[in-house]
Amino acid sequence: MNKYINYHSHTHYSNLQTPDSTINYNDYINKIKELGYGCLMSTEHGWQGNYLECYEIAKKNEISFRYGVEAYWVLDNKEKDRTNNHIIVLAKSMKGIKAINLALSQANIEGFYYKPRLSISQILNFPKDDVFITTACIAFNGYGEEMSKSIILELHNKFKDNFMLEVQSHHTKIQKEWNKFIISIHNEYDIKLIAGVDSHYIYPEQTKERDALLKAKGIVYENEEGWFLDFPSYETLKERFIKQGILTEEQIIESLKNTNGIKDFDEIEFSKNIKVPNIFPNKTYDERVKHFKQILRNEWNIEKENIPKDKLNKYIEEIKKEINIVVTTKMVDYFILNYYVIKKAKEMGGKLTLTGRGSAPSFYITKLFGFTTIDRISSPIQLFPERFMSISRILRKDGSIGGLPDVDMNCGNPEVFIEAQKKILGEESTYYMIAFGKLKEKSAFKMYSRANNVDFETSNLITKGISDFEFKQKHSEEELDIADYIDNKYINMYHESKKYQGIIDSASRHPCAVCSYSGNILEDIGVIRLRDDIVTVIDGKYLDEYKYLKNDFLKVNVVDIIFNIFKKININPISADKLIEITKDDEKVWSLFHNGITLGLNQVEQDSTKNKLMKYKSSTIAEHSNFVASVRPSFKSMYDKFEKREKFEYGIPEFDKIIQTEEMKSSFVLYQEQIMSALMYAGFESDKTYDILKKIAKKQEGVVEPLKEKFIEGFMNKILKEEKHD
Repeated sequence: MNKYINYHSHTHYSNLQTPDSTINYNDYINKIKELGYGCLMSTEHGWQGNYLECYEIAKKNEISFRYGVEAYWVLDNKEKDRTNNHIIVLAKSMKGIKAINLALSQANIEGFYYKPRLSISQILNFPKDDVFITTACIAFNGYGEEMSKSIILELHNKFKDNFMLEVQSHHTKIQKEWNKFIISIHNEYDIKLIAGVDSHYIYPEQTKERDALLKAKGIVYENEEGWFLDFPSYETLKERFIKQGILTEEQIIESLKNTNGIKDFDEIEFSKNIKVPNIFPNKTYDERVKHFKQILRNEWNIEKENIPKDKLNKYIEEIKKEINIVVTTKMVDYFILNYYVIKKAKEMGGKLTLTGRGSAPSFYITKLFGFTTIDRISSPIQLFPERFMSISRILRKDGSIGGLPDVDMNCGNPEVFIEAQKKILGEESTYYMIAFGKLKEKSAFKMYSRANNVDFETSNLITKGISDFEFKQKHSEEELDIADYIDNKYINMYHESKKYQGIIDSASRHPCAVCSYSGNILEDIGVIRLRDDIVTVIDGKYLDEYKYLKNDFLKVNVVDIIFNIFKKININPISADKLIEITKDDEKVWSLFHNGITLGLNQVEQDSTKNKLMKYKSSTIAEHSNFVASVRPSFKSMYDKFEKREKFEYGIPEFDKIIQTEEMKSSFVLYQEQIMSALMYAGFESDKTYDILKKIAKKQEGVVEPLKEKFIEGFMNKILKEEKHD
């Protein structure tokens, strides 16, 4: 029996262009498995969707993936033409994907007028053997039948059997008339037919969910009677065509059979190989390693003049360890790229934080390459290089690639750094990533309220309960029950609203993350316009998964202020190490904290934090760093002891020894590095401890429990061994 493969449906990101779809991937996959046939498509209105997510889900469910778009087209997208006809363009190969990506990117950059529009000339420029095109729905006919016929003949002349006339089974007058027109062209020019649907949900009973979504968003569509918006089986679709009464049974079977041709497209494979940009493509890897080491030598020859002679060997030893990690993991291109980006940006007036952010300061050579001014070897706070990079984190035992290193750059003017990267990599090498906004508990309930006519007073009461619960949960070490914060007579309404949680209701430019790429992002990834921003169509999660490089250039106003103040007083900006040196034992500096004069002082501006600091009275950089770490919710149970400077120990001498430092004589666990030390004490390999921290933070069920058991066993064995030795 012929089997129908649905390709013309909307995935759950449709709200970016058509906010009236309730399809999610789980429903889609379940239906395909239920029918026993089908493929997962990324087809969206106006854009290709977050297709790597679609591909990943299809692959995990052993379902074929197909890439495509229901694009908008006009005769000339340079004109202010809002006709916005529809057309289906599917990729038959990777070459087709790149061609469609490029065309859609151009439609967003150059052809955008209310919608991203392709010109007919762009469509005719697609490689004829690598794409498959249909006339989509009735919205193909925006210019009228005479123009539609002319365009159809042009498309057929170019693409031959890779162009087909789409028919749909809706029982509406306008669809019947369009099908008659399509059949007349089919009969006259022998252009093949293909069956399409317009699915906005999977199962017929989900019409209620879509109606609720439309109501919540204030969208009204008139005269929808007779439109089929579900995802039908072969038999159901055939029956609908028969009842429609326009196509002969032979034509119906032909159109359904032709839909099956989609299964013969190339099976696409997206690589998870590392895609760190190489700015010296004509150099071999060994040559780039030499270049990397030469940069290090040059910078070290300058830096070592500031290093005490008795510590030089320690520095050289640590540098060699870090070089081995970078070379073994083949990350030299990462360091070379960002070295030149930062250098170029500074030449152009770029303002980079004088301290550091994230894990980058945990590596010493990041200081030599200009990523940070923090010297982790002489830092009063212990910093482990494994937090930034380790061989096991990047090169896994199973041969797969782990995460790439990630430098978070706090910038006074991030646009300068982005421009510098474009100058080094090329104009189309750097674009901000897209960021999707999902409905959380409170916003999901608000949508539920609008959809179900919940009165304003009741809605506010329940929303307040959710807010109180979220606040208490955030500052509690115990699991709380939402039922304690919402009246029992409303709790069912809250639970019903959960189905809205996780719905993507917005998309925006990521605040700081840019995709950094050696090739042309417009072609190899694709971009979309969101208001005034052009961003990648793939979000950070899947760009990370497929090993594209993300660079973070975060706009931080205080960095700009600091540089401007240094300029005003005619002093060169002071590095973190120098700042620590000149403020040491300076009573005037520390009196600012003691007296609560903290406006503009990082992380201690809020009244609650300021008041705690005035009691604690930190007087060294180490003490102050400890204080900032102590006011986090996770340390709440121990904070009073810390603030009063009470002595605290676990009573296990060897264990207390690895936690305590010269600057902090108590065994307060304030930093990730201390937890990493504890893990190493219990027998975990040092280069795996940071990954364990991340797993603990994510509370991964089935992953954390065995680690806990191993830690307890290793910890006890170590104590017993030391006690026996004593």
